[in-house]
Amino acid sequence: MKTEEVNKLIDKYLEGLTSAQEEKRLALELQREDAPEEWKVISMMLGELTLGEALYDQTLEQRSSRRKFLRLSWTAAASVALLVGWGIHSYVNQYDQDVAVMYVNGQKITDEKQVMAQSTAVVSEIFNLSEAPGDLVELFNME
Repeated sequence: MKTEEVNKLIDKYLEGLTSAQEEKRLALELQREDAPEEWKVISMMLGELTLGEALYDQTLEQRSSRRKFLRLSWTAAASVALLVGWGIHSYVNQYDQDVAVMYVNGQKITDEKQVMAQSTAVVSEIFNLSEAPGDLVELFNME
């Protein structure tokens, strides 16, 4: 606050026209290191109670702004973590598609219809009782 503004506020205080908020603001200004000597008299008139209230209000305001900053910081961090998690999930699932794969005689087959046909043929061949080797019949209790 500029010196002229403080002097106007002092005049208003001496006339009894200041609000409680203005008195607290004035008390804080009068405690400045570079405050002129003449302001010290007004500071004594305001008293310790007004200064104490002003300092208390200032402390509460600082704590409130710190809480807002911390809340904003945590919100930003959570948002970034959520976006990173979503990005990783999307990247991983991009390649995670249901793909049928089968190797026949060293060749890779990825056509789903061919894989299913080959699988069905192999399973039918294994469980065909007429062609099943004796060991498989005994192993699977097939008669």
